[in-house]
Amino acid sequence: MVVGVVATGVAILVGVIVAAVVLKDDGASGEASEGSFDLPALEAPEGERVTLADYEGTPVVVNFFASWCPTCDQELPDFNTAADEYAGEVEFVFVNALENADWKPMAERNGILDNTLAKDVGPDNNELYLEVGGAVGLPITAFYDAEGDLVHTELQGMTLATLQEQIRQSFGVAPA
Repeated sequence: MVVGVVATGVAILVGVIVAAVVLKDDGASGEASEGSFDLPALEAPEGERVTLADYEGTPVVVNFFASWCPTCDQELPDFNTAADEYAGEVEFVFVNALENADWKPMAERNGILDNTLAKDVGPDNNELYLEVGGAVGLPITAFYDAEGDLVHTELQGMTLATLQEQIRQSFGVAPA
């Protein structure tokens, strides 16, 4: 009986370790993978959607944020600046995810209301967040190439300089 309990415990532990390695590799490696999204638009007429297909032929940066995330609050002005700098070359989508309060004051304060805004879906408002490699919190930023492939996921906050460098590495594009 003890041997059976120990064997079950070892099997569970191995499963947890394998899952952790897979999640870590998928989220942090930045390896290319197929992906798409279809999310409800925020600050738009009822029923309007934001889809990756909307941006076919153009690279897309998807920044996830939530009102409770202080690092998101710090980086959003830089993402807003980058959205202006790369206008016509790279699209930016801001996705409210893992939200438990009112997202709008943060968006207003950081000037992103004029950008494309969407709401993540799923029971915990985290379906796309999980798909791109999110597992432990925010911020997180996903980089999709012009063909719609996920080419990099950044699992930490970004400054304007680090964002510009990642856009250069991911898409070969410099600010206008």
